[in-house]
Amino acid sequence: MLGIRPGVMSKTGASAEDVRFVKETLISQQAGAALLYSPLGPLAATLNTTDWRKFETAMDFVNERSAASVETMLQAIESGQHLASWAGGCEPYLSKLLAGSSLPRNEVVLNAAGLLQGGVDTTANTLSWLLVHLADNPREQELLFEELTEVLGDGGFDNEALPRLPRLKAVIRESHRLTPTISANVRTLSEPIELIDTRRGGLAVTIPANTRMAFSSIGWSGDSAYAEAPEQFQPARWMVPKAERKGSALEALDHNLLAHPFSFGPRMCLGARVAQAELHAMIARLVRAFRFKTDVSAARWEVRNDFLTKPTPFPKINFERRVGGGSGGSRSEARASVEAGGAEGVTSPPRGACPFGHT
Repeated sequence: MLGIRPGVMSKTGASAEDVRFVKETLISQQAGAALLYSPLGPLAATLNTTDWRKFETAMDFVNERSAASVETMLQAIESGQHLASWAGGCEPYLSKLLAGSSLPRNEVVLNAAGLLQGGVDTTANTLSWLLVHLADNPREQELLFEELTEVLGDGGFDNEALPRLPRLKAVIRESHRLTPTISANVRTLSEPIELIDTRRGGLAVTIPANTRMAFSSIGWSGDSAYAEAPEQFQPARWMVPKAERKGSALEALDHNLLAHPFSFGPRMCLGARVAQAELHAMIARLVRAFRFKTDVSAARWEVRNDFLTKPTPFPKINFERRVGGGSGGSRSEARASVEAGGAEGVTSPPRGACPFGHT
């Protein structure tokens, strides 16, 4: 994106502005979610609510940082900066956007802000859920290890091998079904629509124009009418070919709005393919190198929604290096424990109950 590595994962390598950018992005997501689901709607700005002030302050800094990045990139382009000096040795996306786009500069700044924010937490959040579910389900983890070892051996991940890794794809799909990164999409109706409630004898309900509606993906995915034992992590349900799911209850969850973590169509996530490759490669590496499981002595987690769904508190996960440690491992045994915190948000029932609040 920028041709540099901000270094925010390092304790000493990141600038104060880059660290603040990450923090303000997370604040904008939390406050933005509160505004999105608030019954006040646009009145939140008029009333200058606490959530609106938090969101406005965070986005002011995000846009200022984006404008500074655009200015730095323009200076680099004018000076003829050589490709070898960019991180990864390739021209940054922002450079291409500035050079080849007909967008005015203020729109480039706004687009850059969204792109930079999109790289902060979405892929990491999806990966976190994958680790939690695999740690909670050691049998599924071992089945995935067997598939990865058989297909990849000790080598690195290759996208060409993906058709021979149906369980890997099923694990990612099931994690997305059980705990989608974003729980709902909200839209304002441009015209009235009529909904038919087939579960109440065909009751017709008219929703007026200008009503904000939320499409709850987590509600559909956790409904027992569409998925058997919806509270359980069962990747095998997605190993049945899609054509064979036609006509079954599960077919409803194959809709594009429910099936893809990064959406679809012209408004899908710009980094979807990169993000998917990152997920495939990271899980393939971790599962072959380690066994990992949640610490049963730690506090139980709950599903919370801060725009992105998160396990809170993030469970403590113990990693034990596999003997032979394929794909970057060693023959020694080692243990590591990782722990991360969650942001404030709305909690759902504790683990052991249906995480979607269904009875």
